[in-house]
Amino acid sequence: METQKSSKSSAKLITYLALVLFCLVILLLPNILRNSEYPPGEEAYYHYRFAKMLGAEKISDNLSYSGRDNFMPLSTPYLLYILNKTFNIGLFNAGRIFLLILGLISFTFFYLILEKFEYNIKSLSSLILIISPPFIYLYTVLTRFALPITLLLIIIYLFIKNKKNLFIILNILLALVDIYFALICITGFLLVSLFYKKADTKKTLILLVLELALVPILWNFFAPTNSVIQLRTLIFDFGATYGLSLFAILTVFSSIFFFWKKKKEFYIPYFLLIPGLILLIFEHWAIFLLSFIIAFISAYAIILMINDKWESYLIKNLTIWILICGIIFSGASFITHSFNLEPTQATVNSFSYLNELNNDSIILSSKDNGYLINYFGKKNFYDDFSFGVEKKDNLVNDIFLSSKNLEDILTYLNNTNLDYILITTEMKRQIWNNEEKGLIFVLNILQKNPNDNFKRIYKDENIEIWRYNKGEIQ
Repeated sequence: METQKSSKSSAKLITYLALVLFCLVILLLPNILRNSEYPPGEEAYYHYRFAKMLGAEKISDNLSYSGRDNFMPLSTPYLLYILNKTFNIGLFNAGRIFLLILGLISFTFFYLILEKFEYNIKSLSSLILIISPPFIYLYTVLTRFALPITLLLIIIYLFIKNKKNLFIILNILLALVDIYFALICITGFLLVSLFYKKADTKKTLILLVLELALVPILWNFFAPTNSVIQLRTLIFDFGATYGLSLFAILTVFSSIFFFWKKKKEFYIPYFLLIPGLILLIFEHWAIFLLSFIIAFISAYAIILMINDKWESYLIKNLTIWILICGIIFSGASFITHSFNLEPTQATVNSFSYLNELNNDSIILSSKDNGYLINYFGKKNFYDDFSFGVEKKDNLVNDIFLSSKNLEDILTYLNNTNLDYILITTEMKRQIWNNEEKGLIFVLNILQKNPNDNFKRIYKDENIEIWRYNKGEIQ
């Protein structure tokens, strides 16, 4: 008996270590095989720039239009700064190591959270999670979400283990890291406590009402966007940068049939999945949270399919293998896709041209380019965020997309402090669908009929820069 228990423990430990090694390899591959020395992701350069700025008397986003104060949490830049200062490894390497550590921690706590489930379900859930595009993106591309999501997983584990003191401490830490995540976290735990009757119903309901009242209020102050997410941005196989696997989603839908008989055992995953999907409609980062839930549901569904009796053995095997291969294919495709995530070396070279312009110049471009303009071009960026700006200008919608009238464009631009317009090939594809419309239409006309208000001063295969001179309409 003792020998059996010992061999089972050894087998579980070996499996866990094999999964950790697999996770390590998957998270290292995108950086090892990347075609650029620069880390991927536009937002990453916001954090790197602020990490460089630490030590100044006042930390503010002086390279955004209007010199507005910073509105993103600064926990990630602080940790990058400390890691770099301690080991002197450079900010880029600090970012890579930081994400790798968080990725391994989050995987470990996901594995521990599932410890009450069968060994095969826990192992398969972990494998599906590791190769899911959102997980790989979260822990290879520096964003504001990696740290709070990792803390959230630790908090969930402490909640399950009923470690009250540590649970409270980690929740306070999460609030310091990202108040918005902390609000969602507390709301979720209040709901689960009420559901399982682990807390006093009256007190829990009062706290829940207060919490739900605070979320929309703080939403208006802290949420960077308030737009409805499009379906094509949610599924990697449809072209999303880090969307969910289509086959994982199909597995989740198919699971409804298999779980119906076991619905009493399966309340919690769907209980978490539904509000997660609702949150996803408004906040794209919810896809990172959903990837953990979907990994578990997909694994559970596949195991039940394997154990269930089918009328046709051939259809059963074919269905299971299509779903498994599809999930693997999505993960492998994302890894190869991540090698060429912006900024590439060519993009860095192009954006660095902005250094040659006047220091106080203000650039107009797609807001996706803002962090790169700030970091590599060291120039102010005119964007349409309303934080700290008295009047919100929907410039991208008003000018980039619709107007074909030079007079209207110049009248509008004369009311701004813009100096240059930067357009990338990616903007032409995403904003104008490679068609001659909006600002592209006007600028193409100006190439044939030069105008004193606009002059193209730079062009390569990636970007073109136009200088804008205020004045009378020519």
